[in-house]
Amino acid sequence: REIISDGKTGRLVTPGDHEALREAVLAMYEDPSMARRTAEAGRVRASEIFPASRMVDELEQLYASLLG
Repeated sequence: REIISDGKTGRLVTPGDHEALREAVLAMYEDPSMARRTAEAGRVRASEIFPASRMVDELEQLYASLLG
């Protein structure tokens, strides 16, 4: 939920709601251009929230804490 904006960067469905999941998957399958737009928006959003530099910094901090 923190990353996905329903209908913009992905689709959110209630856990266990198999019918909603089916509908979300079919919607993407039936509209490839929407699927591409959604995927690209999701990629951009993820790279904004989790840039490579942040991931490297956090990994270095983890290693440093483990090595004491």
